[in-house]
Amino acid sequence: MPNDVAVYHVLPMGAVWKVGLPGDSQPSSFHTTREDAIDHAEQLARRHTAGQVVVHKRDGTVEIEKTFSDGRRASR
Repeated sequence: MPNDVAVYHVLPMGAVWKVGLPGDSQPSSFHTTREDAIDHAEQLARRHTAGQVVVHKRDGTVEIEKTFSDGRRASR
């Protein structure tokens, strides 16, 4: 992935799911369901020329990666 790709991570945090960019001191948002967090992360990623959503399992491993280019889904 080029360095100019906005990569949003969806991570479990206790009873909620957080959405954020690596290195940001504050998460973009918190959600009560995993699905809501993924939907929000996808909306944010689509705003960029190149965006990616990385969804983590509760154990921290990556479960899903979705890449977007010009607002459209480019890959899984």
